[in-house]
Amino acid sequence: MASSLSSAWTLVHQTEIQTNEALEKIYYQIVTESNKFYIWGKELSLWIDDIKDQSFLKTMRKIPYPHFEEINLQNVSHRSIKKVKFLLEERMRINADSLVFVAKNISRVTAYLSLIIKVSYKISHRMCLGELIMNELQLKRILFAYKHVKVLEFSGCIFSLPKVPDFTKCLEGTSIKEICLAYCERRDWNDWINEPQKFENLIKGLSNSDLKDSLQEIDFGYFCELKLDFLKEVLSKHGFGHVEVSGDFDH
Repeated sequence: MASSLSSAWTLVHQTEIQTNEALEKIYYQIVTESNKFYIWGKELSLWIDDIKDQSFLKTMRKIPYPHFEEINLQNVSHRSIKKVKFLLEERMRINADSLVFVAKNISRVTAYLSLIIKVSYKISHRMCLGELIMNELQLKRILFAYKHVKVLEFSGCIFSLPKVPDFTKCLEGTSIKEICLAYCERRDWNDWINEPQKFENLIKGLSNSDLKDSLQEIDFGYFCELKLDFLKEVLSKHGFGHVEVSGDFDH
């Protein structure tokens, strides 16, 4: 690993980086031995919990990155949060239109919340949070921090909302056009299948905000276990009848 990092860094110094293709050759030299991150087009993906040594991250910080369309952080755990901070805080030159942040296992958002909010100003188009548990206050803080993005995704997230939430202030003037709730309906997550009122409470809370004017689509992802007719009925009841419902319901 050390030799791979060293040779990649030498290549950075020796190569005049003018195109993404030239830069990808540098990354490829590391990726073939590490499997810790990869570049696909304009997407950078990292498996955070698999990164053991700080030298790898330090080398990454020295490489002159282009502007990525998406940064994808997978397998983030409580023990690896310092590595994520190392990568995303102000000194890091990585910037992107979209950020994907997925916990290694279903985890409470508490340990990650301050960082997720802190980097929100860097993300202009899409924010995706995966495998996280959040209460009403935490969800409000996330909605407020990312109300400027076009797409906000919650993939396999659990919402602890004992009553209809009030999202009026946190979504004031929002630009969100699409919300994704992939896998959130499932029994091991929010169990909207057996407790549909929980889903309706969430939608009712969202309807009492400016999201009603900006939202154009709600995506329920692959193999959604809720019935399409039920989803449309709830959305229409709470003022989202104009919103497109997308997902895979044919099973």
